[in-house]
Amino acid sequence: MRRIARLLTLCALLSLMAPSLRAAPESLNLLERELSAAQTDASRLPGFLENLVDSEVLLLTKRNVLAQESPDDIEPLVIPGQDDQADMVAVFTSPEMAHRVAATYPQYQYGIRTDFIWVLAHTAPGLGVTINPGWTLGMRIPSFGLLRMRERYSDRIDAALD
Repeated sequence: MRRIARLLTLCALLSLMAPSLRAAPESLNLLERELSAAQTDASRLPGFLENLVDSEVLLLTKRNVLAQESPDDIEPLVIPGQDDQADMVAVFTSPEMAHRVAATYPQYQYGIRTDFIWVLAHTAPGLGVTINPGWTLGMRIPSFGLLRMRERYSDRIDAALD
């Protein structure tokens, strides 16, 4: 687990180096405060990931969720990878964080709230997750990190899918 936490910390730090990132809003929810703490203190990253699995997040989609046949029909925003990086499913900690990205991808005009465990269970192999893309308060979890999380939280995934 320490190895995964170190790798995820490195990914989070690298994602902070992008020059076009925007500072987070002043008012943060609990998950955002935990993410901020994990960004400044790597020892808090495992706790953040544990809380993330139990948290509700926001996805941007092309279609209204009420018009979709089932939750499996949800097609969230996937941000293309750069420089040989995998594509990433965009996940947001709040509507405020999603607003800027929704303006960049106007075809993804619908937001849906879901448990992160659902995202973990339904993200296709080879895809990663980017939390709050475009913001300094964010991080990336590469596909191998999601695979490790699926293994670690398989019991919670099974319970969520029942």
